[in-house]
Parts: sequence; C-alpha cells; structure tokens
Amino acid sequence: VASELVPSPFARFFVDRVFAFKGEGVIVTGSLLGASVKAGDTLYRYPDGKHVKVRSIEQAGEEMPQARTHFRTAFNLSGVKRGDIAVGDLLLSSRAQPGKGQVEALLVEPPEMLRAESPPLDEIARKPQELNAFVGSALIEVKRLQVAPFAEGKYLAQMNLKTKLPLSSGTEVILFRTSTRKIPVGGWLLSIDGIPRGLRRTQMAARLKMAAELLAKAAANGVPTQVQVALAEFALHLAFHGFISGDFRPQLSLLPAKRYEEAWNLLAPVLASAGFSERSERDYRSAGVSPAPMTAGGRYPVTPASLPAPES
Repeated sequence: VASELVPSPFARFFVDRVFAFKGEGVIVTGSLLGASVKAGDTLYRYPDGKHVKVRSIEQAGEEMPQARTHFRTAFNLSGVKRGDIAVGDLLLSSRAQPGKGQVEALLVEPPEMLRAESPPLDEIARKPQELNAFVGSALIEVKRLQVAPFAEGKYLAQMNLKTKLPLSSGTEVILFRTSTRKIPVGGWLLSIDGIPRGLRRTQMAARLKMAAELLAKAAANGVPTQVQVALAEFALHLAFHGFISGDFRPQLSLLPAKRYEEAWNLLAPVLASAGFSERSERDYRSAGVSPAPMTAGGRYPVTPASLPAPES
C-alpha cells in the first residue's frame, strides 16, 4: 500500500519518545512520513496547533541537513518545553485548517490474523467506553461508536474521539479493547468534514446506513482498499451533506487522485440508477438530505433543515 501513495504535500510525525538534555533543548523521536523536513523548518504540533522550530535532525546516528521520509528520525526542537510535548502528539509541516482534517469515521474490518475470533463490530460498539484507537503513536479514547455493515465482516463506523487531531484519511488505525487487552478490528480513517451537529443517534445511524448501502453497491465486485476508502468518503459526504461532486477531496488525504477517479467511476452509475438527481456533470444531490449551510471556514455547523430538531 505504501508504494501506491503519492508524495504528500505535508510531513507528518507522531512522537513516540520525548527527552531533553541540558543546553540541547527538547528532542523527540518517531518515524517521518509524507514530505521531507529540513533543519530550520517550522512544524505545528497537535492537538494544540502551536508551532515549533526544527533546530537539528538526526537519522541513523548521523546529523542530517534534511530528513528522509520513512526513516526513524530525531528532531531537536526549539520553541517548546519538555512538559509541553508528549508521546502521541502529532507534528505537521502544514497548519491544518479549522474544522478540517478532523477524521471521525472508519472503514473497518478485523485483521486477517484475528478474523476468526473477532466479535461483530456492532457488538463491540455497545461498550465504546472500553475502546481506544491507536493512530501512529497516539492512543485516543473512543467516546462513541456507531456502525453500519456493508459487506461480510466489513463496516462503516462513525466515532467520537476524546482528543481531536488533524488526522489524515487513508491512515491505518486499530481499535484496542481495554477490558480484554485485545485488538478486535483494524481499518482506515475516513474524512467527514464538518458532520452536522445536533444529530440524534437514530439520524446518525440512518446516514451511516445510507452510505453503507451505496458503498456495498459500488464496491460489490471487490475493489482495491484505497478505492474502497475513496468510495466510502464519497458516500459519507453525500449521506451527511446531501450532495457530492467528482472533485471532492479531503484536505489531508493520503490517497492518489487516481484512486478518487476510480471511485467516482464506480459510484456515479450507482447514484444515477438509485434516483439521485444530477444537478450538473459530476455533481449529484440527494432528495432526502438537505445540504447544511457552509460557513466561510468550510464547516457545516448547522443541522440540515429537512431533519427534525436536535434533542435537547
């Protein structure tokens, strides 16, 4: 899968160790993914979004003027104190836009080695308080999990994470059950930019079901995983916002543009046969979901007018 990814326009680095030497500043280690980083570059640390400066770089025991990607890396940082950065923090070379990059959905299936003993995901979802999500080196508490099956052993899931990070769609993730210390499922993060707030659980379930049904039809004959991820993002955007176009791309996607083209070519005939109205070429609208107003920041904070008022 890694070989199919196009070069990313941004670097991403999950911190897995933090230490400090007197007179040397703070040093963090991890694996550098995406774009390269040079000494002197500015990175943005999340979840707080504050910037830090890369004072120097070390790889394979040698100081480097520029870090190579997919290598273990140590960054000597300035502009940050030892207590301000922790294991699981994410460093990005680009500041994420407000309201974007907040991945709240998954395309999930049990890892092959655990498939025979993994319980159904809807059973796991009944006790989300026992779940944590592993993304990079970050262990994030899952506050809520809702699921919709689209194929045998495969699900779309919407989750609420306790910590908000600007995560990248297409990133691998595993769910860890704290009560049994087992890994029941793994999958790929999906981006839903600005889920309308105030949705009831039943409304959220209906949106997931709609997206899962579209995904099941479009991917019925089996498609590569990356295309399934792109298909799922198309279907979720349509289900939650009421419209979709062929040029839709999540801000922090790791997928090549060609995967979205392949996904659109599979999805468009399904939408046409399912009765979705085509406003213009490569632009469809759902008759059952009114689009929420988008603000200047690119968010959809308002519940669609066609839905019942949110519960108090």
